[in-house]
Amino acid sequence: MDARRTRIERARQRGAAGPPPPAREGRRRRRGPRTPRRAGETRRRRARHREGAILAAGFRAIPADAGGAGRRRSGPLIPGHSGEPRENDRMAEIEIRGLSGGYSAVRDLMSVSFGFEWPDASADPYSRLFEPGRSLAAYDGDDLVGHAGVLSIAQRVPGGEVATAGVTLCAVSPTHRRRGLLGTLMRRQLAGLHEGGGEPLAALTTSDAAIYGRYGYGVAARQIAVDVARGTPLPPLPSAGEVRLRYVSPESARALCADLHDQATAGRPGTFRYTSRWRRQLENDPSAMTPGWRSPVRCVLAERDGEPAGFAYYRTETSGDGEGTVEADRVHALDLAAYVTLWRFLLDHDLMASTRHGGLAVDDPVLLLLAGAERTALCLSDYQVRLVEVGAALAGRTYQVPVDAVVEVRDAVCPWNQRRWRLSGDPSGASCEATTAAPDLTVDVRTLGSAYLGGFSLASLAAAGAVREHRKGALDAVSLAMGHPVPPWRDTMF
Repeated sequence: MDARRTRIERARQRGAAGPPPPAREGRRRRRGPRTPRRAGETRRRRARHREGAILAAGFRAIPADAGGAGRRRSGPLIPGHSGEPRENDRMAEIEIRGLSGGYSAVRDLMSVSFGFEWPDASADPYSRLFEPGRSLAAYDGDDLVGHAGVLSIAQRVPGGEVATAGVTLCAVSPTHRRRGLLGTLMRRQLAGLHEGGGEPLAALTTSDAAIYGRYGYGVAARQIAVDVARGTPLPPLPSAGEVRLRYVSPESARALCADLHDQATAGRPGTFRYTSRWRRQLENDPSAMTPGWRSPVRCVLAERDGEPAGFAYYRTETSGDGEGTVEADRVHALDLAAYVTLWRFLLDHDLMASTRHGGLAVDDPVLLLLAGAERTALCLSDYQVRLVEVGAALAGRTYQVPVDAVVEVRDAVCPWNQRRWRLSGDPSGASCEATTAAPDLTVDVRTLGSAYLGGFSLASLAAAGAVREHRKGALDAVSLAMGHPVPPWRDTMF
């Protein structure tokens, strides 16, 4: 054993310092007849040399009995890396399991991971929505170093609703990044959803689409963030009766505003109904953790002839010098007149310089009414959808024209999806079953997620090289069928 270590050490030194130095001058090499070597000795010496060089380069040799009859393989000590091994690599000690520390541990992890103070339980909406039994956690000893949670939602899709896993509170501790831990959590989470069998879709909101695209999530909806100067006029509209505004308590109006929200967003893919668990999300108020001149959330109700017609939740923030901002969180109405009346109110606050909204639908009428006005607008693509069960997801929506095609799906993360599917559907319903027939289209699951809600057409995605057509005309037919007249909208952050 000592002799073997000596040989390995010599090989390591040779790998670090280059070839061995020449013999010193004046020293003669002994010559004479070679000693015959035993059969196989040369091969064994070369193998020992290779093993030493492998260890010197930061790789390990896998013994023959670890797989592959008699073959010797090499692989990096740390997955995804080569070169010298990391001294503090502790991935082998990380355990992936259910959450045991409660929501407070998740809140602490989110705070250090995202670099700001997470709100306490009284102002944190996630503390009310959190489903601890659906969390997947990574522990290094007793320390929570990674987390991925799920919220149960019934997402609106073209023609109906589909049970969806709302993926949320995903974080990895800065001390454990660049080790593939997020990827491990995402894959385990998708496998768990598949085994559970209850949700054919998963969705999430993110500021970096590339991160979750690796796991099959595709950008499915866009929003427009606007900042409008105070006093910007809106054109007059034909009167539909006088609209009256009045302040109401956000808490007392919660159920009423949730019902108005559900009516105003009905038929809009990407939105979902507000059950009792989600109603407090309407007045999500982080002001308790925000110092300075920021107001609590306020609610203004729009009424016509004494009947509710819309509402707005907003806050104001100012430093006292007239440069304040109205932050409009939610503006929903049952008709255009009530909607414009609420926006006129939000655009004309004393001591405020501008009004902001963080995410309007791309077809929001206010964007057209403000055309040419002094404003800034930013397009956000932060809502992503993932088909966990391709067959059930495609069968769970309707199609605006009849379609019958075989779609071959590529899915490197969820192998149960990687097959050919016969999709047959029309405006009344659909079916989608596995088949061995020749494909009409080949599409990656990420691309399918982008087209699923109707926000992006398969034809436009094909122009970017994301779809391969095998039968002429199949792309246009499927693309038209998967479209939807109303663009999807993520109106609720989770």
